[in-house]
Amino acid sequence: MIRIYLDWNIISKLKTHEFADIKRFFAENSTKISIPFSPAHFEDISKSDSPNNTKLLEDIITMDTLCQSNHMAYDKELDIAAPYIATPSQYYTEYKSNNVSIETVTNPAYLSSMLAEIDHPIIVSMINHFLDIPINSPKWDMSTTNPVCDIFAKLQDVSTVRELICEVMSIIHRVTTDKETYKTLRGAIDPKLLNQIQGPSSCILPALDQILMQVGSPMGFMDMVKSMQQKQDNGNKMSLFTTAYILLDMLYRPDKLRKKGNNATNVIIDAMHAYYGAFCDYFVTDDKRLADKAGVLFYEFKINTPIIASNELISTLSPLVWNYQDSIESIIVDIIESTRIENRDEEYGIYDNDTDTSWIVSLDKYYFNFFNYANVCIGKNEQEGKMAIHLYRRFKGLSHYVFYSEVEQLLDSLSRILGEIPEAQKEAIKHCHKDASFIWSSTDKSVSILIREDEDYKGRPELIFIINMPKLL
Repeated sequence: MIRIYLDWNIISKLKTHEFADIKRFFAENSTKISIPFSPAHFEDISKSDSPNNTKLLEDIITMDTLCQSNHMAYDKELDIAAPYIATPSQYYTEYKSNNVSIETVTNPAYLSSMLAEIDHPIIVSMINHFLDIPINSPKWDMSTTNPVCDIFAKLQDVSTVRELICEVMSIIHRVTTDKETYKTLRGAIDPKLLNQIQGPSSCILPALDQILMQVGSPMGFMDMVKSMQQKQDNGNKMSLFTTAYILLDMLYRPDKLRKKGNNATNVIIDAMHAYYGAFCDYFVTDDKRLADKAGVLFYEFKINTPIIASNELISTLSPLVWNYQDSIESIIVDIIESTRIENRDEEYGIYDNDTDTSWIVSLDKYYFNFFNYANVCIGKNEQEGKMAIHLYRRFKGLSHYVFYSEVEQLLDSLSRILGEIPEAQKEAIKHCHKDASFIWSSTDKSVSILIREDEDYKGRPELIFIINMPKLL
């Protein structure tokens, strides 16, 4: 299945008349396109959640239909956005009972509430002793009228660790929840300088580095990001990406935050959407500023996931969707035509030796709505007349895994065309067990599906055709 990630501004509009064609397209291709949801969608939901919000419940029902049980969330141990099994409704129920909002966490009162929940007097006493240690508050020249300095002014009045932590939390809370405070902080660098930054994604960070140098920064953009992020969490990749996005929003194409209730949490949520979108074949958003910033970071982090708008969605995906054909022979002929040597991927060239000639092709559609690359091998000498076509899945972005539902749909397609797969092999392949395989064979061809645990294929299903060309054609 072709995996696409929808920004919340797409999902929330699917109930409107303007998006009827897209909603119909998804319904018609529900077995060919997978649409995972992430925690970022529910951070968006939490900003508009209320008991009487019927439109929100309609959105969640829409998500149940679209996303089914394809859920992705950050896995700290694996340091990736990993696949999980849960429907949006199931997640929403759990989220409502357990979620602590960004606004709550950054509120200074949260520290007191956390301490109140610790049922251990000695530990609470130790923490309170630490928090009450006297400190010398930071001092700096406040004679300037720079409004950015006003944000940090009260730090000069703190006298204990507790007051310092509470004031820092208060600053974070104001920056996070009050859009005007956030905009003030964003204005620390002259907007006239930043407005000069234009051009393709590849040019943006070098231009920012030049401006940071002009204003006296000892570090370039990515050095600043890594310095900030490593102090937080020892370098996890999601934090690196989202920190880069949040800092980029302060310097390039800042979010206008025009709607009532918008604040810096919108920027944080957009950063999360861009991160999760990088684990899909396409990231779809109508937020042009989000798309521009995500494009800059996708270029920087070598993420090749295309970013498209809703008005490009149907025209982009329709040619990639594979429609089932009647016979395996017609499918093989179609694949042979698509993988001709003149269609080879120039990045890899042609490999020629005494026994065969081979090349790699980036396919013009997702065959069986799964495979998008092929390695073609034509035999020589005693192998003359033999052809091997190895179909495999390559992700453009950060993903190297597949959802169970994606493999299930692949196996259903193959079973319809080639014949049933015994249940034991089907389960092993569906769960991507190492060395799981099944072979269909006849006098002119054999087709095998298998799982290999190696660096190139990372446990994803592969399909290999061994064809006797004279008998088939």
